[in-house]
Amino acid sequence: VGFDRGVTAHTYTAWCHGYLGDPDRALVSSEETVALAQRVQHPFSLANALLFAGSVYFERGEVDGMRERAEEVVGLAEQLGFPLYLEMGKLLRGRARVESGEGEAGVAEMQQALVELAEIGSGIGAPQFLCMLAEGLRKVGRHDEALGALGLGIAQAEHQGQHYYDAELHRL
Repeated sequence: VGFDRGVTAHTYTAWCHGYLGDPDRALVSSEETVALAQRVQHPFSLANALLFAGSVYFERGEVDGMRERAEEVVGLAEQLGFPLYLEMGKLLRGRARVESGEGEAGVAEMQQALVELAEIGSGIGAPQFLCMLAEGLRKVGRHDEALGALGLGIAQAEHQGQHYYDAELHRL
C-alpha cells in the first residue's frame, strides 16, 4: 500500500537536481532510483520511479531513454492495473513518438491520455503535461491548439497551485 519512502525520496531528489540545473546528476539519481525500486520489489514505487526517470530523459531531450522508460511504465501499469501511471506513461510515450517523427500519432496518444487522466480525476502534473502536449502540437503545425493547451496549462497551474512549470509554459 502506498509508496516505498526511500524510493520516493530518491525520486524527488532526482527531479530536484534537474530543476536546479544539474541534468547529469538528475539522470544518475533517477537511474539509481529505478534500481532501488527494483531491489525493494515494490511495483507501485517502481511505476513512479520509471515515470520520473522518463521525465528526466524528457527534460534532457533524450528521446530514446524517455521512450524506453515510458514503455516500461506502460507495461507495468497495464499488467498491474495502475490507471494513473498507465496514462502518464502513455503521455510520455506519445511525446517520445512526436520527437521520433510520429507527430500526429504521438499527439493523438497524448490527447487521449489527458482525457483518461481527467476521467479518473487526476490533475497531478497537469501544467507540465499540457506544456508537453502544446510542444507536440506546435511541432506538427497545430499552433492555435498549442496556444490553447498552454493557456489551459497556465490556468491549471493557477487553479491547483502547481507553479513548478510556469517558466516553461510562458517560454513556449
